[in-house]
Amino acid sequence: MILEKLCVSGFRTFAERFEFTPHARFTVIHAPNGTGKSTLLDALYYGLLERHTVTGAGAKQRFECLGRDLTPTIEIDFAVDGARYRLRKVFLNSKSASLQRLESGRYVALKDGGSADDFVRNLFCAEAPGKGPVEPTKHLGFAHVLWAPARASFCDLPGSAGDQIRAMLGGAGLAVTDGERVVQERVSAEYL
Repeated sequence: MILEKLCVSGFRTFAERFEFTPHARFTVIHAPNGTGKSTLLDALYYGLLERHTVTGAGAKQRFECLGRDLTPTIEIDFAVDGARYRLRKVFLNSKSASLQRLESGRYVALKDGGSADDFVRNLFCAEAPGKGPVEPTKHLGFAHVLWAPARASFCDLPGSAGDQIRAMLGGAGLAVTDGERVVQERVSAEYL
């Protein structure tokens, strides 16, 4: 997956629309504590893997903008296997999900609602959380390679996610830098 853009609004500490566009090669997010670094990563995680229909006190805690009655919205532009997508999810009171794919130079509608949630989750070989929230130790699938929240486990991936990871690591010369070699060795040790 290549993250092209992440936009959040009405989401936890981001009342106003905030747009994050990573550099194509290397991005470092550096800021003082409490300014939203982890919140941006959570937005990516929830936007890609959480059902837009999630409810309950836990959902309010994860999405609600502190002290404001705003609609949490997460928009993600990303590419997977050469296809480019634009995902938009709205949570809590105004629930919706829409997925578009870039075709002939413009984004066109591909999936809405639950089918958009399922399609994106299938891209990452992630398991559906059912009625509850996404649990990092059970539902991340291939997203384990993208990032691992503090509570995530590297064990018990769904079979298709493990197959995808093994295929990814099967190519020669994947690692270029010393840092990439360390990551490749760690992932190889965990999954192969």
